Amino acid sequence: MSKDAELDIILGHKKFAAAAFNHAWDFIDLKVRADQDVHQMLDAAHASSWHWRHRDDATPQNRSVADWQLSRVHALAGNGAMALDYGNLSLVTANETGLPFYIGYAYEAIARANWVLGNLDDARTALASAYECLDQIAAEDEKALLRPDLEDIAVKIGA
Repeated sequence: MSKDAELDIILGHKKFAAAAFNHAWDFIDLKVRADQDVHQMLDAAHASSWHWRHRDDATPQNRSVADWQLSRVHALAGNGAMALDYGNLSLVTANETGLPFYIGYAYEAIARANWVLGNLDDARTALASAYECLDQIAAEDEKALLRPDLEDIAVKIGA
């Protein structure tokens, strides 16, 4: 492979990882999704994750977020088992970061997946862990991102 072709592939991964992530997010933000929206949301999240995993500059934070997004879109699609698998993957990678923001979001994903599966005790346990992480976050902007997602799950599971 020529250097130019290799550079094009590297740049492609960088461009499409972010573009697909943002595209999936557009569908996450919808209040109502048609079946075709759900399929596009899943496709975009999987594409984003694939491109992130092929970037030479991907960090554990990036991979944790990619797995978190996969968990979220599968939860929104009603695929609880897949959501839980990706939530658990997110937690493994988030633990590599040692950062409570990423760990908290991984627990949020696990709580949401368990809610979809009807495992309310497991959802409450994961949510409690997420709230412990929230208490450890120093940056107010990070707390402001995580807190509403935790409150959303708390309402859903009656915690």
